[in-house]
Amino acid sequence: MSTLVVDVYDTGTKKLIWQGVVQAVVKGKPEQRDKHIRNTGS
Repeated sequence: MSTLVVDVYDTGTKKLIWQGVVQAVVKGKPEQRDKHIRNTGS
């Protein structure tokens, strides 16, 4: 299981304004994972 956490902070107040979390099981060859990430990351 892999987890990606993205935190977005307001640089003026230094407060967290948004947080995204996703978990997934990573399978297959690295080349296939890279292709999948590029296709789903946009």
